[in-house]
Amino acid sequence: MFNCEPFLSQETVGFEMLLFVHLLFVCLFMSLFVYCLFMLLFVDCLFMYVNICRFSELQQLYVRAVKDLSDTKNKVEELTASNQLIRDEYDALHLAYGSMEKLLRKLQVTIFFMTRFIQINR
Repeated sequence: MFNCEPFLSQETVGFEMLLFVHLLFVCLFMSLFVYCLFMLLFVDCLFMYVNICRFSELQQLYVRAVKDLSDTKNKVEELTASNQLIRDEYDALHLAYGSMEKLLRKLQVTIFFMTRFIQINR
């Protein structure tokens, strides 16, 4: 059988063991580092997905608000036109009432003088 003792002295075995433990820690540290990078990338992607969803919701809200604003503007224009029509009708009725009132006064005066005339002529 082959004798390994001259090649594996206590110093070389300790150094090799230290080197092995050191490499093991380096590998563990690197794997932990890579794991942390992947977790950061995953969290970043998750936040980006959440932001995209939020942006989509806000965009839908914006489109709905613009549509509501347009509808409200149209209703305001319709109400303004109706209000102007009512004012014009009010002015026309006021003028008609004023002229009818004037004619009624003339008619009352005429009736008054006619009744006086009839009373005097009897």
